[in-house]
Amino acid sequence: MRVTDQMKKRVLSAILKGKKNARIADEIHEAAETPREWRTQIHTRAIIRELILDGHPICSSPASPSGFWITEDPEELLGVITSLDGRIAKIRQRRSALWATYKRMGGSKAYAPPRR
Repeated sequence: MRVTDQMKKRVLSAILKGKKNARIADEIHEAAETPREWRTQIHTRAIIRELILDGHPICSSPASPSGFWITEDPEELLGVITSLDGRIAKIRQRRSALWATYKRMGGSKAYAPPRR
């Protein structure tokens, strides 16, 4: 799916400021009046990812209140960054365990992670 500027504008307009106003994906799409085909977790996350890459301080949390919101507090944003670092560490652990299993199973191909 290609994320368009129109998609980003509509979704951004539906994400409110402040954690107490966090909205889940369905609420964002309802408020943004997005087309049905956009209303999936995959599309929502892709659009929000693009908005974050564009520099918007969008936070998310699975805890109450769950959902997405815009912050104006750098310390709150740092908390989200710290949470992402923890998730990255857990993903790296799983990756390492899977690589070790691959080798133990007799896998012999060399692997070079993609460069960014």
